[in-house]
Amino acid sequence: MKRCQEVVPLLGPHIDGALPDDDLAWVDDHLRGCASCTDRKALFVAQGDALREVLSARGAAADFTGFAGRVLARVGNDRAGPPLRAYGSELWGAHKRAFAAAGGLALAGCMASSRSASSRRTTLPSSPRPAPRFKWWTSAPTTAPCCSFPTTRR
Repeated sequence: MKRCQEVVPLLGPHIDGALPDDDLAWVDDHLRGCASCTDRKALFVAQGDALREVLSARGAAADFTGFAGRVLARVGNDRAGPPLRAYGSELWGAHKRAFAAAGGLALAGCMASSRSASSRRTTLPSSPRPAPRFKWWTSAPTTAPCCSFPTTRR
């Protein structure tokens, strides 16, 4: 039974002649020993023949004279409306998740780039700063000692 379940999907390609040689030999070997699969293959062939016969009869009975003229007449009667325009959410709304993801990836890339660039900076040896010329904070404060900002300047 398990082998029949494996053969049934291969019966259509077997009938069409589309099976590779190794599968073809395996299916033929199974069909020689299994009457059920042989009957199923005969049913598939009969269904295909019946469909071909019905479709060819309908195709022969169909009248296509003047078909193109009838189609053009229907198309000519249709009035063309104003051109359709898509702005804003109609155009971009369907893709907003993709745009948000792309923006997030771009932001993450910028952050990673700036982080790696700042970690590669070399620090220069610090030199002593020159003393300022004018020290406005050296005057005596006129406020309470708890306040560190002077109120007078020189």
